[in-house]
Amino acid sequence: MPCDDGIDTLEDAKLIAARLKASLPSSVDARLQGVMYQSIFYALVAREALLHRVVALADDAFFLFDAQRALSAAIVTRSILETMAVLGYLHDVFEKFDASGDEKTLYSRVAKVVVGARNMPDESPLAVHVLDAIRQTERRMVVPGLMSVYESLCEFTHPNWSGLLGFFGEHENAYRVVLGGPPRAVPPVDIHLAIVLSTFEALYDPLGDLIQHASEGLDRQRAGA
Repeated sequence: MPCDDGIDTLEDAKLIAARLKASLPSSVDARLQGVMYQSIFYALVAREALLHRVVALADDAFFLFDAQRALSAAIVTRSILETMAVLGYLHDVFEKFDASGDEKTLYSRVAKVVVGARNMPDESPLAVHVLDAIRQTERRMVVPGLMSVYESLCEFTHPNWSGLLGFFGEHENAYRVVLGGPPRAVPPVDIHLAIVLSTFEALYDPLGDLIQHASEGLDRQRAGA
């Protein structure tokens, strides 16, 4: 399981991103794919939409990092990590379904990904909480530390020391701060991208297996009804 200690460079991350991009689907078609259940259809849509989002954001992160815009690259990388963590959430959802067989609960949990929101409480289910998703994903990793990576990226995303004075200013003395020079706080975006993308890749295919297994379980439920 993710992450391999040898995966830690920007080139590793770019190779993973290229593999993910090569597998981008153009659609999810319930009729063509023989999908019989709304919960399974939503799960497939969520899985493939997450793949599209990760690939698009990775393109932006690489562009920014190569352009020496490390702060912006770190902010985008945090979004990739949040997106990847939703795969971990879906793993948890389907493992719980395997134990319970409760299709209604399965549907409501998957719907949080596909149509969930936090600004439309009366119209949509409450979206997945990313911190919960990160914790669920981290439990699946051989080497812990995903939350630490996220917290590091948050320090650059927010105007805390790393994302503000550590990046844009330096005290020359007690009465003078020089602004706009070389940053003192530089996020290790290359390593973080490799960790996040390798984890996404490691979770993506097994989620497909879990979805297929759930579909077969629903078939058995229907046959036994």
